[in-house]
Amino acid sequence: LPPASFSCDHTNPPREYAAKKNDFADRLEEELVLGDVQVELARTNYKEKFHKLLCWEEKTHIEILEKRCSGWCKVFVCEEGEVPNVVTRWSVKPEHCRYAYVDGMDGDQIAYVTQASESAVVIMSNGEEVYAEVLLENHTLTHDRLYLALKEDAVAALRRNGCLGRDGLHIVVTFELKHSYFNSLHRSLESVSDGVVARLVPQQSDFHYQESLDSIPPFPYQCLELDRGQTEVLKAALSHVPGPPFLITGAFGTGKTRLLAAATYQFFYEGALKRQPTRVLICTQQNISADTFIENYFGPMKMDRRNPWRVHVVRVTPREKMQPRNSILGEVYKTPMQCRQSRELDREQYVLVVTTFLTTLKLNRRNYFTHILLDEAAQAREPETIAPLIGLAGVGAKILLAGDSCQVGPRLLVLGKEAQANGLGVSLLERLRRSYKKLGHQASSCYAGSLKTNHRCHRDIVSLFSELFYNSTLRSVISDEVSHPEANYPLLFVCSSLEDSSRAVDACTNEQEARLVLEQVQRFVEHWPEQRWGRKKLSEVCVMMANRKQGTVIKRLLNRSFLHLRGINTLPTYDMQGREFRALFLSTSEPTWDNGESRNLTKSVSDRHVFNTALTRTKSLVVAVGNPFLLLRMEQSHKHKCWRKYLNFCVDNFTFIIPHTLPYSLGVRRRRRMRLSRYLLAS
Repeated sequence: LPPASFSCDHTNPPREYAAKKNDFADRLEEELVLGDVQVELARTNYKEKFHKLLCWEEKTHIEILEKRCSGWCKVFVCEEGEVPNVVTRWSVKPEHCRYAYVDGMDGDQIAYVTQASESAVVIMSNGEEVYAEVLLENHTLTHDRLYLALKEDAVAALRRNGCLGRDGLHIVVTFELKHSYFNSLHRSLESVSDGVVARLVPQQSDFHYQESLDSIPPFPYQCLELDRGQTEVLKAALSHVPGPPFLITGAFGTGKTRLLAAATYQFFYEGALKRQPTRVLICTQQNISADTFIENYFGPMKMDRRNPWRVHVVRVTPREKMQPRNSILGEVYKTPMQCRQSRELDREQYVLVVTTFLTTLKLNRRNYFTHILLDEAAQAREPETIAPLIGLAGVGAKILLAGDSCQVGPRLLVLGKEAQANGLGVSLLERLRRSYKKLGHQASSCYAGSLKTNHRCHRDIVSLFSELFYNSTLRSVISDEVSHPEANYPLLFVCSSLEDSSRAVDACTNEQEARLVLEQVQRFVEHWPEQRWGRKKLSEVCVMMANRKQGTVIKRLLNRSFLHLRGINTLPTYDMQGREFRALFLSTSEPTWDNGESRNLTKSVSDRHVFNTALTRTKSLVVAVGNPFLLLRMEQSHKHKCWRKYLNFCVDNFTFIIPHTLPYSLGVRRRRRMRLSRYLLAS
């Protein structure tokens, strides 16, 4: 779930929080019946079905919070004036007079609470309820503490109940779900018009054949240049008759974002020729992806000295603190409130707004946009993806959707078998793609386009993922010259352990593996190939891990023993979407259950969607560090054996490395390598 932006004001339930909780109670007045969501989706039941599916998922989250996280805990309140070192400067609020922490929770519980709980935690103390705010910085900790922020009246209540002593107090802690996120999705469903629903659930008669354009005007900006395949899809998108959305599917690096930027330029070009007002809305799921449109395309186009792009561009951010402070494009960034107050949006004939799906719910521009382009449309729940279509789309507005259904999306993120199996686990883009295919050739050919050429990654990296996920249809136009001279093959695996054990792994961190990862970074950075990669930039290197605790260990080592590498990025697997790096180093250590499965599949590199999303962020090099036997065991019950294929590629190309620093004799190394070979051959 997205980060919460909720704050509490009183010891009693804050009015806003109570209202959100009551909304959910109102939705559950009628008992949830599985048969209500098992019916086929139609125009007449669209709203009702998705309302019920969201309720099923909401109910599942509540049950998980109650079962996994709520219960008896020990609470310690910090001394007056004491600020824990995990608290960042921007998160300190004037109303936070004291901090506290809950002891006795493990890392998985803390990670889930930080992500899924509303920013209020209810502490039952001798029958009295106390409300506090969960700090989002909890995911940066290596020790198992959940930090809270308290206000004055909450501290007074704890003092009355004797909770301010140094020894702490055992009390019942109940975590509440982040109802605000689900309320936003329900609100988008309630407001969707019948006309929009008809476009989202199309029928055969809604599709109209139209010849594709013979040619398109040349682009005056280099950042918009397209290859032949992208140009053909763009022609089809420009000529498609408004009605059902036009779908653009493509794997990582095939230029979906560039194609949407090029389509945006052509829409304004066409509007200027016809002297018609043109207002385009581009939406993404992630803020970093929305920023990419500004930084890589529309920003440079506006700043072009020879031919500045004369379109009023606005990048709408949920909060002011997300706006760049020292950027020359700073005036482009506005909050929803600033947009509502802006007269320029009413006055300008040619307007481009770039934002995220849910932020559009805060825009008050009815029937304003002539074109709506949705990027990452395969990565979000359908009720979230349709938010930009509510009230903002003008009559006859063109709608374009782009995304990749093989990467992380609702199929992985939606919890609960009922919601997952009956429609909420399928993205809007994927549902429409299947629907168009059923409706025949005219729908699937005239209202959809596919990109097959990768412009980002080394061809050997593309080869692996093409075989695993895309039926070997992807091809790369990147030559071998982008490879690192220290690696004769761009995929490497470095062993941090060779233990072949069937026992569960409880530890969330592995310092030995973290050090080995940084040693590999050091090795490749020291021999940075400037002729191939350009000037050395540590910001183009990323160390990725499956949980934030391991990330904290890596950051601590960077500050102690690898100071010269402190410019590199350290990110968890679930924060990789929309990013690009020159080289990627992966720490695969993560806790597992007795059966070998990861304790958190939505973030685990053993999941095929996480594997595909995370490892394809690189252009030239992937170095995975870990225990190969553990990785093979983690995906033992999975249909798709991603790590088995990865390890096979490494063994075949002599990039499977057992460091000499590992405490194994030559005989043990040889036997473990032979055992691994038998596992791989068995596949």
